[in-house]
Amino acid sequence: MAASLLHLLVTTTAVACIAKAVKECPPWFEWVNTSDSSGYCDCPSELPNFIHCDERNQRSSISQGSCIFYNRKEDTISATSCLFFFPAHATKNGMFTLPANVSELNSVVCGNLSREVKGPMCGRCTNGTGPSVYSIGTECVPCSPINIFYYFLLQYLPSMVMFLIVIIFRPNITSGPMANYVLFCNFSVIYFRLNLWIFVKPHDAITNVAKAALTLSAVWSFDALLFVSPHLCISHHMEEFYIPFLEFVATLYPFVLLLLTYAVIEMHRKNFAPVVYLWRLFSRVYVQFYRAWDPKIINDSSLCITVLFVICQAQLSYLAGI
Repeated sequence: MAASLLHLLVTTTAVACIAKAVKECPPWFEWVNTSDSSGYCDCPSELPNFIHCDERNQRSSISQGSCIFYNRKEDTISATSCLFFFPAHATKNGMFTLPANVSELNSVVCGNLSREVKGPMCGRCTNGTGPSVYSIGTECVPCSPINIFYYFLLQYLPSMVMFLIVIIFRPNITSGPMANYVLFCNFSVIYFRLNLWIFVKPHDAITNVAKAALTLSAVWSFDALLFVSPHLCISHHMEEFYIPFLEFVATLYPFVLLLLTYAVIEMHRKNFAPVVYLWRLFSRVYVQFYRAWDPKIINDSSLCITVLFVICQAQLSYLAGI
């Protein structure tokens, strides 16, 4: 298990490379002088599963899930693995062919991303579109004001349902076969989320059967919506780096609910007037809820926190990795 986890961390870590740009040569090639005062373009080195050079055709290509940009000010080429987006067109082996001219590099790469060149990266979606909060590569999609409502409904309603299941039924998934199953589901989601689309496009690689299997696994990590939800753009002003923040807030949401529930019951026990009055409005529901759960919340609060942490560990691990 430790070796597999180490491999996962190594293969999902962003790799950054910088090379000197040569206008007479394709990206990543360098000019080599010869004894007869002429010269030729040569690829000094390749990076496996990252950058490939075709010496015969004098073209270079970069793997799906990687980004490469030309810095005109410093006259350098930077390449790195992209956790947020990837070129839309690639060959069957998952490689994206780069243009022959260095000056066209940014427009070609960003154009395939439906993005505009902003700074050293393709930093912003074009034509009033914005990054999708539910997509493997944060694709640029049309935005609508009502999408905010859909986002909160799809993101927080399942978390609320899972929270109620945890605190009412108190399932013990921290030991035994169930713990192993949940752990496997979490690592499966992390692996597919960070590795699958580095080489191939998601809709080409994941069939409906695979999507169903991933969704069943992702239920235990609050990540099921990533594979089944429609693409939603909240705002065309939103940058990609806000999406991990939204996921972080959604991951902490069940823990906040647990803390608030604990606080409300404690205030009711101490006869805090507003809480007592509000609970009287729902007396029948509260009586059933109190008999089933309230006397055990103090003793079982640590178990609830542990269960929620186990369920949320996929998102927590993913957010820690980016």
